[in-house]
Amino acid sequence: MYGPEARREAEAPAVGQLRYVDTVASEGSFQLAQKNELANLYIDSEDWAGVIRAAGDLQADIKRVTDRTAKITHNETELGKNAVLIGTIGKSKIIDQLVKDGKIDAAPIAGKWNHIS
Repeated sequence: MYGPEARREAEAPAVGQLRYVDTVASEGSFQLAQKNELANLYIDSEDWAGVIRAAGDLQADIKRVTDRTAKITHNETELGKNAVLIGTIGKSKIIDQLVKDGKIDAAPIAGKWNHIS
Protein backbone atom coordinates (compact mmCIF):
# COMPACT_ATOMS: atom_id res chain seq x y z
CA MET A 1 0.00 0.00 0.00
CA TYR A 2 1.15 3.51 -0.75
CA GLY A 3 0.08 7.02 0.16
CA PRO A 4 -2.36 7.75 2.99
CA GLU A 5 -3.35 4.08 3.32
CA ALA A 6 0.24 3.14 4.18
CA ARG A 7 0.39 5.86 6.82
CA ARG A 8 -2.82 4.62 8.48
CA GLU A 9 -1.60 1.04 8.40
CA ALA A 10 1.69 2.06 10.01
CA GLU A 11 -0.28 3.59 12.88
CA ALA A 12 -1.84 0.22 13.74
CA PRO A 13 0.83 -2.49 14.05
CA ALA A 14 -0.23 -6.12 14.30
CA VAL A 15 -0.62 -7.63 17.75
CA GLY A 16 2.76 -8.55 19.20
CA GLN A 17 4.80 -6.57 16.67
CA LEU A 18 7.15 -3.77 17.56
CA ARG A 19 6.16 -0.31 16.41
CA TYR A 20 8.75 1.22 14.08
CA VAL A 21 6.76 4.19 12.82
CA ASP A 22 5.33 6.85 15.04
CA THR A 23 3.60 10.12 14.28
CA VAL A 24 4.90 11.95 17.38
CA ALA A 25 8.55 12.62 18.23
CA SER A 26 9.77 11.19 21.50
CA GLU A 27 13.04 11.29 23.41
CA GLY A 28 15.69 9.30 21.59
CA SER A 29 13.66 8.96 18.41
CA PHE A 30 15.03 9.65 14.94
CA GLN A 31 12.83 11.68 12.64
CA LEU A 32 13.18 10.38 9.12
CA ALA A 33 10.36 12.66 7.97
CA GLN A 34 8.77 15.59 9.69
CA LYS A 35 6.55 18.50 8.66
CA ASN A 36 8.76 20.23 6.10
CA GLU A 37 11.97 18.21 6.36
CA LEU A 38 13.26 14.83 5.35
CA ALA A 39 16.49 13.30 6.55
CA ASN A 40 19.20 13.30 3.89
CA LEU A 41 20.50 9.90 2.80
CA TYR A 42 24.30 9.80 2.76
CA ILE A 43 26.24 7.14 0.89
CA ASP A 44 29.87 7.07 -0.17
CA SER A 45 30.06 7.09 -3.96
CA GLU A 46 32.80 4.41 -3.73
CA ASP A 47 30.59 1.90 -1.86
CA TRP A 48 29.34 -1.32 -3.44
CA ALA A 49 26.80 -0.94 -6.28
CA GLY A 50 24.22 -2.95 -4.31
CA VAL A 51 24.54 -0.62 -1.32
CA ILE A 52 24.09 2.42 -3.56
CA ARG A 53 21.01 0.76 -5.09
CA ALA A 54 19.63 0.07 -1.59
CA ALA A 55 19.90 3.80 -0.82
CA GLY A 56 17.79 4.48 -3.91
CA ASP A 57 15.28 1.87 -2.75
CA LEU A 58 15.02 3.59 0.65
CA GLN A 59 14.54 6.93 -1.11
CA ALA A 60 11.70 5.39 -3.16
CA ASP A 61 10.07 3.92 -0.02
CA ILE A 62 10.17 7.31 1.71
CA LYS A 63 8.56 8.88 -1.38
CA ARG A 64 5.79 6.25 -1.36
CA VAL A 65 4.92 6.98 2.26
CA THR A 66 5.44 10.76 2.44
CA ASP A 67 4.98 11.81 -1.20
CA ARG A 68 8.30 13.68 -0.83
CA THR A 69 11.76 12.74 -2.09
CA ALA A 70 14.67 12.51 0.34
CA LYS A 71 17.96 13.87 -0.95
CA ILE A 72 20.74 11.38 -1.60
CA THR A 73 24.15 12.94 -1.07
CA HIS A 74 27.72 11.75 -1.39
CA ASN A 75 29.05 14.89 0.28
CA GLU A 76 29.65 14.93 4.06
CA THR A 77 29.03 18.69 4.16
CA GLU A 78 25.42 18.08 3.07
CA LEU A 79 24.37 15.81 5.94
CA GLY A 80 21.97 18.36 7.41
CA LYS A 81 20.22 18.16 10.78
CA ASN A 82 19.06 14.55 10.30
CA ALA A 83 20.88 12.11 8.07
CA VAL A 84 20.82 8.40 7.43
CA LEU A 85 24.31 7.02 6.90
CA ILE A 86 24.23 4.07 4.52
CA GLY A 87 27.39 2.15 3.83
CA THR A 88 29.88 -0.61 4.28
CA ILE A 89 32.75 -0.73 6.75
CA GLY A 90 35.87 -0.44 4.63
CA LYS A 91 34.02 1.21 1.72
CA SER A 92 32.55 4.30 3.40
CA LYS A 93 34.97 6.99 4.60
CA ILE A 94 32.52 8.52 7.06
CA ILE A 95 31.54 5.16 8.59
CA ASP A 96 35.20 4.16 8.83
CA GLN A 97 35.93 7.45 10.63
CA LEU A 98 33.06 6.87 13.08
CA VAL A 99 34.46 3.39 13.81
CA LYS A 100 37.97 4.82 14.25
CA ASP A 101 36.64 7.53 16.62
CA GLY A 102 34.82 4.88 18.70
CA LYS A 103 31.37 6.27 17.84
CA ILE A 104 30.36 2.99 16.17
CA ASP A 105 31.34 -0.35 17.70
CA ALA A 106 32.03 -2.43 14.61
CA ALA A 107 32.60 -5.70 16.49
CA PRO A 108 28.94 -6.87 16.47
CA ILE A 109 28.50 -6.08 12.78
CA ALA A 110 31.89 -6.92 11.26
CA GLY A 111 31.51 -9.43 8.43
CA LYS A 112 27.69 -9.28 8.42
CA TRP A 113 25.60 -8.36 5.37
CA ASN A 114 23.01 -6.06 6.96
CA HIS A 115 22.79 -4.17 10.20
CA ILE A 116 20.67 -1.29 11.37
CA SER A 117 22.18 0.66 14.21
